[in-house]
Amino acid sequence: MTPEHEQRLYQIIHRMVIWDESRENVLAKLEVNGITGPQAEAMYARAQAERIAGLRGNAVRQGVAGLFLMAAGIGVFWAFWEWVGDITRALLILCFVTTLIGFWKATEGVLGYLFAPTKRGSLADEE
Repeated sequence: MTPEHEQRLYQIIHRMVIWDESRENVLAKLEVNGITGPQAEAMYARAQAERIAGLRGNAVRQGVAGLFLMAAGIGVFWAFWEWVGDITRALLILCFVTTLIGFWKATEGVLGYLFAPTKRGSLADEE
């Protein structure tokens, strides 16, 4: 099998794993194309590792966005409290809601990172 053919086949397998096709379907596709045994397992493992890396990348971005929202809410509260000495009720509510949404996003990011290997469904649904 030529390297170009193997690369094309890997791209097909990679798409199948990204779309969360079953392991059996992916290995059957490889077997039909003449790749079996350890080589097929290695291709599947590589595609699965790339899927998990993509999920974890999305989770990290979400977690960082959550941390920035938390920092913004806390920073505005602190700035008004420290420099102005007072904060209006509307601004207090805005700071609280921003911090709460940031905490939620950061928690979602951490949990998404930790549970990426168990995540089901297409990666296209994540973005």
